[in-house]
Amino acid sequence: MISKNDRFPDPSKLLLSSREAAKVLSISERSLWTLTKNGEIPFVKIGACKRYTLSDLMEFVDRNKRIHEPLGGSDQQISL
Repeated sequence: MISKNDRFPDPSKLLLSSREAAKVLSISERSLWTLTKNGEIPFVKIGACKRYTLSDLMEFVDRNKRIHEPLGGSDQQISL
């Protein structure tokens, strides 16, 4: 649940820090680093800093959406 004290990045910001990007995805910064290292999330490098676009984070979420499948697969029949 989102409380009033939660702060989300300003949508008008062009780039997000690692901390902001991890918060947007609700993952740890370590998990974000792993996803970045594996090439799953693109980044912009400025000096030693990595920055992320909100649109890239949204695309990552869209690519990884899963539709819930019934337990046991779709070929099982339910008997009453």
